[in-house]
Amino acid sequence: MRILFLGDVYGAPGVAAVEHHLGALRAELDADCAIVNAENAADGAGLTPKLAERLLAAGADCLTLGNHV
Repeated sequence: MRILFLGDVYGAPGVAAVEHHLGALRAELDADCAIVNAENAADGAGLTPKLAERLLAAGADCLTLGNHV
């Protein structure tokens, strides 16, 4: 099994980068699972439901969180 882990997605530029590149990166690396650290996706203030939906729609299988949430 190949696991791709992306961290630390920060703010609008980070979310946009995941949306733009994750599909191609998964294909290039033949990743079976993509885990995205999203604890700073809301500009360093955690994660919102809308941002979580966007990251999952972009191809993330799992989102990790931490002390910023």
